[in-house]
Amino acid sequence: MTRWLLCLFGAGALAGAGFWGVHHYHTSREAPTAPPVDPVREAVVALGRLQPISEVVDVGGAQGRLVNRLLVKEGQWVQAGDPLVYLDNYAELLANVQYAESQLKGARGQLTAREAAERANIAKAEFDIQDMQTEDPLRFSTERLKVRQMRRDMADAEREAERLRRLSREGAVSGKSLDEQVAKVQQRRNDLAIEEQTLTRMQSELPTNMKKARQDLAVAKANLELARWNIDPATLARNLDLSRARLEGSIIRAPTQGEVLRIRTRPGEVLRDQTVLQLGDTSAMSAEADVYESDVLLVKVGQKATVTAPALPGPLTGRVVSIGQLVAKQTVTDLNPSAASDARVVTVRVRLDRPEPANRLINLQVTVTIHLGADSPAPGPS
Repeated sequence: MTRWLLCLFGAGALAGAGFWGVHHYHTSREAPTAPPVDPVREAVVALGRLQPISEVVDVGGAQGRLVNRLLVKEGQWVQAGDPLVYLDNYAELLANVQYAESQLKGARGQLTAREAAERANIAKAEFDIQDMQTEDPLRFSTERLKVRQMRRDMADAEREAERLRRLSREGAVSGKSLDEQVAKVQQRRNDLAIEEQTLTRMQSELPTNMKKARQDLAVAKANLELARWNIDPATLARNLDLSRARLEGSIIRAPTQGEVLRIRTRPGEVLRDQTVLQLGDTSAMSAEADVYESDVLLVKVGQKATVTAPALPGPLTGRVVSIGQLVAKQTVTDLNPSAASDARVVTVRVRLDRPEPANRLINLQVTVTIHLGADSPAPGPS
């Protein structure tokens, strides 16, 4: 009997304990305690890294090419467009450019000489045509006047010879005077015949000479066009441009001004990942902070910030210049094993007031404290 009483007592106790537990659970779910009110935030703290304000640029070329000559060294400052690297095909392509330049120069010289010669031929033919059109009529007129004058002179000489014949028959003059006058008449007759032949020849040759001069003009013009067709500097100039473009492909130039931060491929090595060196404008530095997504709406452009790290000689100051719009996984993690490593963050960029000494510690992990009450007008473009 005693054993049964003990069993009933224990079952009742367990039932009572269960009822109390359920009642306590429902009571606690129905009346939750209010969360504590957060104090006013004065700052947002985030991890970050030091970077040039224009970010680090990976400079490279075509994958698989060989680096032939490196023109810079780490720490050297370069300007945009400066040559940094010659690839292995640079010498060959440079020779092609020089050959194309010599071809173009020779063609231009040859064309200039040919054009000068043909223009001279054109000018001569045009002059001959103009001369025949203007001077020949004048020469014809002069020649005709000369022939007329010689005919009059010969007629006068014949009349004088006839007079002397009459006088000679009368014995008034000697036979010698008559002979001399007869010879004079014959000479003038011969001279007149020559001049008449000259006038006839001039008149007959004029159409032929005019035709020939026009043919010479047409040939000279055709030769000029033929020379321009056969000697084509424009095509050679385009070939030179193509050679220069190919040569430019064998030269890796600086895309922007900055400091050579790291050389990743040395002469004789192959471009496997297309990167030769890293370049950054270290004249202005920034801290890229990974701000938690829950805090980013508290951050505004123009707020003051303080950057600290054990490696720095002291705190660095700056201002927020940009706030990202993309939420991503945190890339800078705390060394504390218990710290969150998969937090969602937004990148906030702080422009440092001075580049030193941050420009010697690129990628250094830092702690960025953004002072929420330190609002000020946004600075100019970074």
